[in-house]
Amino acid sequence: FPVTIPSEALPPLHGVMRVSDPLSALKGADVLLIATPWTEYREIPLNKIAKCLKGKTLLDPNGFLEVSTSSYEGLNYHRVGTSCLTQK
Repeated sequence: FPVTIPSEALPPLHGVMRVSDPLSALKGADVLLIATPWTEYREIPLNKIAKCLKGKTLLDPNGFLEVSTSSYEGLNYHRVGTSCLTQK
């Protein structure tokens, strides 16, 4: 399980912006890469991701997200072993 550490307890890192929640991290991002199976990321609705993400590319190489063909919310969804899936 992820451990939450208050930002003020961590040393500053050049070029790294710390945020309080996953959706805040998406603001202005062109691409989202899902690289962990953690439940708190899998449970974020795709419509919320689509609203926060500047670009529309979602990379889920390992298929951690349970995405149905009717729920892409206008995102270009990429998973290893499949073609790009988008909502028509």
